[in-house]
Order: sequence, then structure tokens, then C-alpha cells
Amino acid sequence: MRTTPRRRPGSPATRRTGNAGTTPPGYDSYVRPPLGQGGDKFYDDNEWIGLSLIQNFKSTGNRASLARAAQTFQLVTHGWDTDTTHPCAGGVFWTQAPWSQDRNTVSNGPGAELGLHLYLLTGKKSYLDWAKRMYDWANGCLLAPNGLYWDHIDLAGTIEKTQWSYNQGVMLGASTLLYVATHDPKYLRSARSIASAALAFYQSGKGFTGQPAEFNSIFFKNLLILDAVHPDPSYRAAMAGYADQVWTTYRDPATGLFHFDPTQPVTLLQQGSMVQTYALLAWPRAAYLKLA
Repeated sequence: MRTTPRRRPGSPATRRTGNAGTTPPGYDSYVRPPLGQGGDKFYDDNEWIGLSLIQNFKSTGNRASLARAAQTFQLVTHGWDTDTTHPCAGGVFWTQAPWSQDRNTVSNGPGAELGLHLYLLTGKKSYLDWAKRMYDWANGCLLAPNGLYWDHIDLAGTIEKTQWSYNQGVMLGASTLLYVATHDPKYLRSARSIASAALAFYQSGKGFTGQPAEFNSIFFKNLLILDAVHPDPSYRAAMAGYADQVWTTYRDPATGLFHFDPTQPVTLLQQGSMVQTYALLAWPRAAYLKLA
């Protein structure tokens, strides 16, 4: 699955992938002309950017970031499946590209989170309604019997049942934000249940190191959001345990870089993911609700 690194609003990276020529506008998957050829739009990529814009607004008060996040959410809702004949009708597609018509946990969970942040910041009920719609679809179509989430469903109704850590993160994050938005305790129970199931699942076998570092960074960021609302020392302890294991097992002391697979090149995404994980371990709980 694809993820997009967090980018600073207004930075060359977002300017060079932003595509205002489409309706609604959004971010392409690759750098646009004249430096590149652009690329297909992925709804999850746009959601990651939208969430980074929310986080920037919470940290700096930059109103332009909030406005751009709201614009990004328009693209997300544009990706909703409106064909009622499809198996498990509804849900946000993964991409606009014609070669995939999957609807994923990771294109609906962070979409719900983005909508909930916008609702909590603006009070506009349409954001809450959309967030609930995405959240309910993921729970109705991709929640597995073990309390964790499968990856996606295609238009033939076939479910891809891999359980990636970031899918659990975005859904426990959405559950937490729904509790904050509505004060309905069922959402907090859901968030705690997902967290408990995920920690048990990923702390066995290969554990979190069997998951991509970038997926784990998303999971743990959302776990800290839950920790801010319902403190539980086991959450940060699990994150610290993972960070210590990566430091001792996968870090090259000569370069300071993390090598998760010696047969593959080191990527910026992996390094940035670990930087985020270590940085957030240094944050006080009082700042966790600035995360998005």
C-alpha cells in the first residue's frame, strides 16, 4: 500500500504535486511538470496531506492550512462509491486510477479522521456526517472477527485480508475522535478494543517489526491520541519497546540509518517514520491532541 510523507504546507513538495486543474483539486502521486510527469491521485495520499495540514494548523494557527485541509476533504468525499449495485456499496476508493477499483480501510479511516478534525475545529455538521459514513462503512465491510481490520474489498466482493498496522491505527484514531466529537462512550470502547487487539496481535510473532516502519508510525501516532483521551501506560510502553528494538536491531551505528531489509535500499520514508516515532516519544501527553 502507498503512504505519503508528511509535508510542510506551502513547501515546494506540496506545490509541485498539487493539481488545481482537476475538479475537485488535489495532490498527484508524483511531481508535476516541469520537474516530473505527475501521477494518479490516491485518496489516502491526499488524506495524509490533509491530516498534516490539520496538524500544522493546530501547532501554528495557520488558517491557510485549515482551508487547504477543508479543500482536500472535498476530494475525499468525491471518491465515495455511489453505485449501490456494488458489493458492500459505498466507501471511498483507494485511487482515481482506472487500474484499481478497491475500497480500502486506509482510504476511509483517515478520511473519517480528517472529517472529524474539521468538525471539531469548525463545528460544521456535514464533516461529522461524512466521517460517520466512512467509519461505519469500514466497520460494516472490513472489520474482521478478531477485532482488527482487513485491507480492502474489490468490486467482485473479494476481501484482501492482510491486517496492516496502519489500518488499525486509523480506525482506533477515528473511534477516539468520534468519542471526542459526540461523547458517546461506545466509540471510546471501540478505540480501546482495537488498541488492545492490535497490541496483542503485533506483539506476537515478528511483532511490529514485521510491519513497515511507516505503517507503525501511523499506528503509534493514533495510539497516542487515544492515550490523551484515555491514558493507559501500556500504550506508550509498547511504542517505546518497538523503538528500542528497532534502534538495537536495525540501526547502522556507522551511518545512523535504519536498514530493515539488507537486500533493499534505505528509503527516506523509513527514516522519516522512525524520526517521527522517536520524536513523539519525547512529547508530553498534554500535547498529544495536537496530533492528526
